[in-house]
Amino acid sequence: MYAHPIIVGYDASEGAKAAFRWALDEATRTGTQVTLLFAFEWPAVPSTVAPTATSWPDQGAREDAQKILDAAILDAFQTHPRVLVTGTVADGPAAVLLRERSREARLLVLGSRGHGGFTGLLVGSTTVAVSAHAHCPVAVVRELPSTAD
Repeated sequence: MYAHPIIVGYDASEGAKAAFRWALDEATRTGTQVTLLFAFEWPAVPSTVAPTATSWPDQGAREDAQKILDAAILDAFQTHPRVLVTGTVADGPAAVLLRERSREARLLVLGSRGHGGFTGLLVGSTTVAVSAHAHCPVAVVRELPSTAD
C-alpha cells in the first residue's frame, strides 16, 4: 500500500508547511504514506584536513532538525490521524536529495518558497531545480496570504 510515498521537502518555512498540509489532504484521498525530507547542507570549507564537510559539525543542529520533523509529524497526527507520516533528516543539498528521492516517490510536494534570501521571486531556486528534473510528478504549493484584521 505504501510502496511509493508522497515526499514533502520540509524546512519548517511557511511554504513547506503549506505543502505539507496539501500533501496530507492528498494522502487522505489516496491512502498514501507521507515522508518529510529535511535536507541540511553544511557549507563546505576547504582545508588541509578535510576538503568538504562530511558530517554534521554540531550534533545539536541535527537534533534540532529532528525536533522540527517530530513536531510536524505530531501535528499531522492530530489533524490527519489516518495518514502514516515519517520524517528523515538528510545531509546534502536539498535540490539534489529531493531529485534523487523522487525516483521512489508517487508524488513530490514542495512549497513555492523556502528560507532562501530572494523573497521577491515567485518560486525558490530549489523548487525550480527539482520540478525541472524530478522523476515523478511534482506539486508546487503556494501558501495562502495572511489576512490582516
